[in-house]
Amino acid sequence: MGIKIPDGDYLYLEGDPNSDDAVRIGADQSTGSFTVQVKVSGGSFDSVEDLSPQPLIRTDGYALGGTSPLDNKIEKFAFGTNNNAVDFADQLTVVGAQAGVSSPTDGHGCGGSDGTRINTIQKFAFGTSNNMVDFGDLINTPTNPNPHQSKTDGYVTGGHTGSYINVIQKFTFGTNNDASDFGDLTANRGYMAGISSSTDGYVSGGFNGSSILNIIEKFAFGTNNNATDFGDLTSTRHVPAGCYSDTDGYTAGGQAKNIIDTFAFGTNNNATDVGDLVYGLSDTAGASASTDGYTVGGHNSGAKRNYIQKFEFGSLNNATDFGDLTVARSYLGALEG
Repeated sequence: MGIKIPDGDYLYLEGDPNSDDAVRIGADQSTGSFTVQVKVSGGSFDSVEDLSPQPLIRTDGYALGGTSPLDNKIEKFAFGTNNNAVDFADQLTVVGAQAGVSSPTDGHGCGGSDGTRINTIQKFAFGTSNNMVDFGDLINTPTNPNPHQSKTDGYVTGGHTGSYINVIQKFTFGTNNDASDFGDLTANRGYMAGISSSTDGYVSGGFNGSSILNIIEKFAFGTNNNATDFGDLTSTRHVPAGCYSDTDGYTAGGQAKNIIDTFAFGTNNNATDVGDLVYGLSDTAGASASTDGYTVGGHNSGAKRNYIQKFEFGSLNNATDFGDLTVARSYLGALEG
């Protein structure tokens, strides 16, 4: 049985508040942090160890499938210094227009098309090269759905199943299982950017069958709930790349535009233009390191591209050419691990 420490209170491991050399653990539920404190001379407590959960460090980007024509490749590139991607492994079958979702240990390819729309969730372990295995099924067969992840669950939003849908689906990381219906977007649409904070999923841009959109929506991870309107991008676009830092979401490219928009997580607000991609792209995908965002693949001027572009989170700046995929492709999935 666990022990719950009330917010702002302490659990005494040795002694009590009046004891010399008392040792206690303090909790701050707003940040999820814990500290060990020891009583020192003068009767005050000094923190001696921080037990706060450490952020997950992601070291590599992965590109999944896509149309080059249809492809089953999983490619990997190391974050940091400019370099090209390498062939890492294979998916179960050729798949385009899928969502790439990351758990702390595994990558997942969700939905898409292998010539017909599929509902498969595929999984591979980060690290040593290995091929994907069947993990479970989505509740429908979406192409161009959007990826999101918390520490414990994957989420897939919207997409096209013959018509545009508004479904938010959720599956638990770890043991193989199927997705369940979690909630709804505010309207039916697909071709959006999928973005994740530590507590919420965001979708931006997209297409609803008649209009290209600039909408940003937000839904909370955890208990089933629907999305709400959060704000607007600086311009309409579909199939952009979604990236995220600890504090902000980024929407890059889409509809052959080179715009990089950002918005702060939390209180509803609109996006601002923070820079430009080197190449304006459609049908691209995004991966996120702790300090930088990456766009992979896409197409422009009627041709598929193998570009990997990188932009720094934070200050206003433009993207740089980081490297190349092994093949040019668009409508691919991307993730980080």
